[in-house]
Amino acid sequence: MKREELELWFMEATQRLPVFTSHREEFVIHRGFRISKDEDGMYRLRDVRGDEDRYLDLMPDDLERIRGHGFVKGCDYNQYTRGEEIIKEIDAIVVALYEKRFIFAKELKRSRRVKPKRLNQKRIRNINVKIDNWLEQMFSCKVRADQFLKKYNLIDKK
Repeated sequence: MKREELELWFMEATQRLPVFTSHREEFVIHRGFRISKDEDGMYRLRDVRGDEDRYLDLMPDDLERIRGHGFVKGCDYNQYTRGEEIIKEIDAIVVALYEKRFIFAKELKRSRRVKPKRLNQKRIRNINVKIDNWLEQMFSCKVRADQFLKKYNLIDKK
C-alpha cells in the first residue's frame, strides 16, 4: 500500500467517522478494519475482525475493494461480501441439520423401546434449537446485506 493511498483513506475516514486517540496514535475502526496514523506520521491499515490481541494484514480481495471504493464504502462492501459467504455457509449447516432431524424422526417412529425413543426425542429437540440459532444468525446477516444494498442504492427501496 502506498503512503498516499493510506493518507487519503485516513482523511476520508476521519471526516466521516469518529476518531479515537491513544497515547501514540489516532485511529478509526469501521466494519472490522482499522486505519491509523502514529506520532511519526506512519499510516497503517489492519484487519481487526478476528482476535482482539492480533491485527492481521488485509487479504488481497479486501484491499482491492477498498482501493476501488474508498475506505468507508470499501469496508462496507467487504462486510457485505463476507456476510454473503456466511449466509451460504449457514444455509449448508441448516440443510444438514434438517436432514439429521429427518433421520432421527424416522428412527423415532420405528423404535419401540423407551430408551432409544427418548434419546431420539432429545436429539430432535437439540437439533431444533441449533436450527433456530443458525436461522437467527442468517437473518441478521441478511438484514445487514439488505441495509448495505439500500444504503448504496443497489436495490430499489420499498
